Amino acid sequence: MKTTRSLSMMTACPLRRFHKRRCTERMSLSHSFLRRALHLCRYFEDPSVELRGRRVIELGAGTGVVGILAALLRLSGCLHTHPVLSFHLRHMTLYCISGAEVTVTDLPLVLPQLQANVSANVPPAGWPSAPPVVLPLCWGEDHLTFPSDWDLVLCADIVYLPETYPLLVETLAHLCKNGAVVYLSSKMRTEHRTQSFYEEHLQSRFDVELVLRDDKQNNNIYRASKRAEE
Repeated sequence: MKTTRSLSMMTACPLRRFHKRRCTERMSLSHSFLRRALHLCRYFEDPSVELRGRRVIELGAGTGVVGILAALLRLSGCLHTHPVLSFHLRHMTLYCISGAEVTVTDLPLVLPQLQANVSANVPPAGWPSAPPVVLPLCWGEDHLTFPSDWDLVLCADIVYLPETYPLLVETLAHLCKNGAVVYLSSKMRTEHRTQSFYEEHLQSRFDVELVLRDDKQNNNIYRASKRAEE
């Protein structure tokens, strides 16, 4: 698996206009992204969601808060004091005993800040399993360079650009070939046709279930499992 991707390779991509728009949208909606990430983190406090010892990949990781938490989480959510996480997750505590084996991914331009956040959140006693691995992933372009043996795929507010919806579904289908479960947290934006992603695009290949609704924040959390290929 390639661990680096040059900027020139990214800009030469035939899908570069989508990736450029994704970066632009992410900048304008950065505060919203963090809210959706924290909503998903709090959902993981539910004892029915087991992260311990799982192989986890996060798409569109941004700050990396969801993936970092997954790497630190033992079973149900808790919070220790970490530079990036403690400010936003002060009502949780982390038992750093045996977290998930996590890979966090995003567009190449985001990776330096993502790697810096991972490095800034090393627990005093070290990572409970392995530190999160930071890798570039452009949906629909290089997803086939990633394996399909994940247990969980995590997505926090990455559904906001309709042109990328088919690329995201194609990427998820590959990552979930061996039965991975996807958790997606989304603000349900009418202007971005977010509902259509879940009801049309994702449901074309996945069984999709709404597991949590926050009316005040207009935020949904979905669980999705890929259907067997015919």
